Amino acid sequence: MIIKKEHAEALLRLLAFEEESRTKGMDIAEVDSPLYLELERQALVRQSAPLKRELTYLGTELALTIKDLVEKGKLAPPEKWLEGFRWLGSEIVAMIEAAGLSGQVGPCGRALKRTWVCRRDQRSRYREDLYRAYRRRTAGL
Repeated sequence: MIIKKEHAEALLRLLAFEEESRTKGMDIAEVDSPLYLELERQALVRQSAPLKRELTYLGTELALTIKDLVEKGKLAPPEKWLEGFRWLGSEIVAMIEAAGLSGQVGPCGRALKRTWVCRRDQRSRYREDLYRAYRRRTAGL
């Protein structure tokens, strides 16, 4: 699972659309198709019709996590991230997964302390949410 600036922005756009319109299936520009295909392969978005995308359950969960972190001031809004910034990558997911498999997803290990996942609070429900979402996903490769 990799979430870069453009992925986070797309997830939040879809979440805002679904919350405001109370419907699913936001129209996307054809030029944005590759971005949404990447999210689709990560099981975060699904195609509801040609050039229409909607969040999956896991995509909604991840978008709500990002939104919550931003609203609480624990994460800068994705628009302010540097181009190409990778908020969530395989190395962080691997550390969270290893902590989860050892039953220590709550406290931060030494390696995790160097990442955003452990800043400010030692027991992060966000870390646990990400671990649960990662375990439930089925990538569409």
